[in-house]
Order: sequence, then C-alpha cells, then structure tokens
Amino acid sequence: MKKKNLIIAGAVALVLIIFSFVSILIFGREGKYNVPTQSFDSNEHVYTDVTVEIEDPVIVEFTGYKVTDKSITVNLYYVSPGKTYFTVHYKDNGEPRSSMNSVYCHRLKIVSVCGRIGNINGSFAAILSLLAYALFVVISLAIGLRRRIKENLYSYKNALMLSGLIFSAVFFILLLMAVLSTLSGSEPLSFIAIFSSISNIPGIFSLLLTFSLAIIFLAIAISNIQLIRREGAKGRNLMGIIGGFGMILLMFIQIFVTDFIWSNVIVPNGLNGNVLFINIESYVPMFINAVISYFETMFIGIALLGIASARHVPTYNKDFIIILGCSIAKDGSLLPLIRGRVDRAIEFNTKQKLLTGKSAIYIPSGGKGSDEAISEAQAMTNYLISKGVPEEQIIIEDQSANTFQNLMNSKHIIQEIDPYSNVAFSTTNYHVLRSGIYANKVELKADGMGAKTKWYFWPNAFIREYIALMKRSMKPHIRFCIAAFIVTVLLFLFSYFGEML
Repeated sequence: MKKKNLIIAGAVALVLIIFSFVSILIFGREGKYNVPTQSFDSNEHVYTDVTVEIEDPVIVEFTGYKVTDKSITVNLYYVSPGKTYFTVHYKDNGEPRSSMNSVYCHRLKIVSVCGRIGNINGSFAAILSLLAYALFVVISLAIGLRRRIKENLYSYKNALMLSGLIFSAVFFILLLMAVLSTLSGSEPLSFIAIFSSISNIPGIFSLLLTFSLAIIFLAIAISNIQLIRREGAKGRNLMGIIGGFGMILLMFIQIFVTDFIWSNVIVPNGLNGNVLFINIESYVPMFINAVISYFETMFIGIALLGIASARHVPTYNKDFIIILGCSIAKDGSLLPLIRGRVDRAIEFNTKQKLLTGKSAIYIPSGGKGSDEAISEAQAMTNYLISKGVPEEQIIIEDQSANTFQNLMNSKHIIQEIDPYSNVAFSTTNYHVLRSGIYANKVELKADGMGAKTKWYFWPNAFIREYIALMKRSMKPHIRFCIAAFIVTVLLFLFSYFGEML
C-alpha cells in the first residue's frame, strides 16, 4: 500500500509539472512587467506618455502597454535568446519618472522579466499546481488517516500521519494566503514572489505554534505545582515545568534571534545588500523553523491521538482483559494509579456480562520490583479477589518488568489457551496509546481502555509518553530533517541564482 501511495503521489506531481511546463511554454513567449508606481497611496494618479527603451532590441521587442489608475503593465515579446535591459519612461501626474529592469529570453522562447527566473507569463499555472498538490496531500493524508484509525487506532504511523496532516493543512492555508496577498498587490504573480512567501511560512507557523504551546505548557507547569505538593519534587514530576519554561524560552529565542541579532548585529556589519547573505538570512531561519514546527506538530498529533485512544471504549466481546502493572505500595497494597487500572477492568467486565452474559478472564501483569513485597500481578490479584472475582477467573503473569513485557508475556498465555480470542488491556488513560503501539509490536490484537487519573497527574505523564514515543523511532524524524534541508537548499539556489542572473 505504501508503494502504491508513493506511485500515485508521484504520478499526480508529474501531471502537475507537465501542466505547468506546457502552460509556461504556451504563454511564456510574451513577458509582462508591472512598473512600480505610487499605487499604495490614496491619491489619484494619471500615468501618461509611456515609452519603452530597450538596450538590445535583437533580444526582445516592446509590443504595447496597459495603463490603469493604479499601475502600468508593459508587454515584451521574445525575439532571440539572451539578456538585456529595458527602461520604462512615463509621467505621473505630469512629473517624469522612469523604471529600469532586466529581461532574459530563454532558448525555449520564454521571456523572464526581473531575472532569469523572475516574472514569467504562465507561471500562474505552476503556482496553482503547487497549491493543488498541497491540497492533494492534505486530502490524501486525511483519507488515509481515517482508514488507518478504523483498522487500528494504536499506531505510531497514525501519529506521524496526523502530524503530517496538521503540518500540510496549515502550510496549504498559509500558501493560499501568500498567493492571494501577491495577487492583491501591484506586482504580478511570480516564482520569486511566491518562493519568498514560502520561505516565511515555517517562521509564521513555528511562531504561532510556539506561542500556543507556550500557553499550554504554562498551564501544565501550574498543574505540576499541585503534583509536586502531592507527590514531591521528583525528577519525573518536573517535566511540565521544564517544558513550559522551555517553550517560553524557545519563543523568546526565536523572536530575539530573528528581530534583534539579525537586524541589529549582523546586518549593520556590512552584510546588508549582499544577495548571498540576504538569501541565507531568509532560508537558514526557514530550515530551523521547519524543524521546530515538525516537532511541535508531532506533539499536537500525539496529544490528539492520545486523547482519542484514552476515550476509546472497546467492544463488549472480550475473552481476556490484560491489566498492565505499575508501582504498588511497599506493603503490597495498590496505589491509586494501579488500583484505577484494576477498577476500570472490573467495570468493563461487569458491563460486558450485563449486556452479553459473557465474562472475560483477567490477566494481571507485572513482576516484583526490588522495593516491593510482592509482585504487582499478585497485588492486583489480591485486590480482584477482595472485589468478589473468583480465583479461576484470574491468570497471573508475574515475570514482566515493563509494559512491553506485560503484553508479550500475556500474549503467550493467551495463545496457549485460545489464539483466536478477543483481547483488551486496561491501563491509565495517558498510557493507552503507547501500550496499544507495544501491543502491535508484539503482534497482539487488543483494544485498550483508559482509567481516569487526577487532573494534575495527566499532563506531566503525557509529556513523558510523548518523549518515549518520539524516542521509539528516530528514522522518521531524521528523514524529515534531511528532506527539509534539501528543500531549503533547492529554494535557496533557486532564489539566489534567480536574482543573480
């Protein structure tokens, strides 16, 4: 399926590229140049006595012009390959003015005004194709994600696709706004104008996300204060505070570096006006902001998928319910967190029996820690029996040391009894997504159910889940960074040589 999707995406891209290229070949023989006029003010302007002086008429010829109260559009027609300059002379309310620029005639009989890849008649088709492809990516990701979630809610690829969908959707919206903004101006729609706008998109996107997440993390930091008051200032209880102030610091650095260092330190030291520096100044922040935006959208994607996983209710047809272990009290009793997992399993099984008459077998799973009197599985079993669950309805798995082993060892028990049974697992709400992903990894088809936890505990715990999921597979993140770097270099070269030639 992945190969098929790549083929479809490549075919759509190829069709749009051919459409763009044909459009430029058809319409590109005539170039249009909008003379910079005083159209930005509210005064009335009358443009008269328009003449065009071409330095080398063998390369391009002047074929006419159009005057409105806001602009002057000059038409130039291809004659032969080469580069030359032209000057437009006109009067603005009787006052003589002039505007000089370059024009390049390609061997493919394409006229480009303002540089080799400047304003090309017909380039609107290419820009429209870029918009269309961005929309195609958004729709494809939305359809694919919907299908994948129906098939399997707990998948790391779902988080990647959801993050990609958010990133692509915002990119499309900002790109559409850039195109509309260019169209509403006096300058014609051009590659240079659009790529300049594209270079600003990651910065806008990153700043919006960073500001929004800074507020969220500040709220999480506040919840951590309550968590610390209840459970002490342990390292794992400080994740929200660290993340909150980290996001605020990141937002400050983005603004400080962009607005202060570049503007007040680097630019005044003789680099202002250098074409190479101007492009580096635009595209280096673009790459950095694209990477920041990626990890921020990954956070949002995992958060949304985590909430959906926590709210998911399994179908009432289960044969086994695995209860995932966590820390117990030193005397062997259940702490609130693990007790909530057992209570959630009992609640589900009770309702299933009421609705269908079918009771599931409990598999409490968890080994004995170095500071624990008994295994987590035995502690959960004692609690189940105290709640009236018959011993024959419980199978203990007390050899596992983590969630992955919980699910792997429980799977082996289930397969020995009935490999075609319906399985669910019970854990804390913030832990459902990662547990489901581990279940997929051990090839155990299971639905998850989430036990509620106190409001001040969930945000901090979820940050730990996010870090654990991000560390689980680094390849997608590395691939994105490489792709972002390649795109940035290509856009930089396109813009730089477009302005230099």
